[in-house]
Amino acid sequence: PLHAIDLSNPYKPRELGQLEIPGFSTYLHPLDEGFLLAIPINIYNQAGYFTGALVFRVSTQSGFELLGGVDHSDLARAAECPQWYTDEKSRRYDEYRWWVQMRRSVFIEDFLYTFSSVGLSVNKLTSPSIQLTSLVFQTE
Repeated sequence: PLHAIDLSNPYKPRELGQLEIPGFSTYLHPLDEGFLLAIPINIYNQAGYFTGALVFRVSTQSGFELLGGVDHSDLARAAECPQWYTDEKSRRYDEYRWWVQMRRSVFIEDFLYTFSSVGLSVNKLTSPSIQLTSLVFQTE
């Protein structure tokens, strides 16, 4: 769905509504000197599972520098996604968190807004692992 979000106060985002639309769109923004880049990613390895976005500083001089990651697992738990429960019965399904997919990210001033299938997270742009606030999308 297309979510209408009020971002006038980055510390208190509000979902104003949503609209189901068919199809999808993609947008690639051209980069020039000295930018940050957010890439949606799912990682599953010996250390565990990460679903979110990795954030990089990009420059022609130093290339890609990892600034950190934004993880939406807290939003999945808040949305009461059943496979995030930690009991023995659901533990075997724990790696299948496909509904928590990053959808979009946007940089506005000093803030990074990331949108996933379960919610919105607002993080500090220079330290993306620092979450300032979040919003869990309502499900019907």
